[in-house]
Amino acid sequence: MKMKKLPVLFLFAVLVAEIVSAKVFYFSDEIDYRDNVNYALSHPYVGIDLDEIGDFRRYNCISLADYNSFASARSFDSYDVLDSSTAGRDDLKKLRRADQLRIVDEDPYDGLDRDDIDEGYDNWECYTLKDYNLLARQNQFDKKEVVDFTDYDHLEESRRIGKYRYHFFEPDDFAEFNLQYAVGRRPYYSPYDYSRSGYPLYGYGVARIEDY
Repeated sequence: MKMKKLPVLFLFAVLVAEIVSAKVFYFSDEIDYRDNVNYALSHPYVGIDLDEIGDFRRYNCISLADYNSFASARSFDSYDVLDSSTAGRDDLKKLRRADQLRIVDEDPYDGLDRDDIDEGYDNWECYTLKDYNLLARQNQFDKKEVVDFTDYDHLEESRRIGKYRYHFFEPDDFAEFNLQYAVGRRPYYSPYDYSRSGYPLYGYGVARIEDY
């Protein structure tokens, strides 16, 4: 009886191992796109549909070079190369800043300009932090502040900018991080309000991340 159970148990173990080791595909941005396509190309016999996994419509953010290379090779399949004459504002939203500028600056008479992409978080959904900081450094007098994590407001700002993109940060984005030493300002409390004893009388104290 025990011998008969062994093949069944072995088959079950093989199936479980296959499920556990199955590739998980993500569709956030151009990094996921390249990872997915490279995996499909290197595993031609596992049943991955390259046309499906490489469908740019499935990705929140794309690379202009990746897309145009794909479109150029399929000029007879209704894929248009993205440039100043074919890209619309929805297309621009799926690109990083350098790609956006490449299209916007290509033709001064196409009706697209930098104001179309420089204002509003909706146009920055595919930016990395470096992309946003490049934009913020252009004009020191506007409301956009460079995010280098030397101010607690930078935590909230990076959350707002990067909430749509998975690969938003890079290790050197935190090179100037000094929030562990920051001194923050708490709300003013009256020294005569005994219910709030334990707080600094004039609203100053070492800030903690949980206070923000």
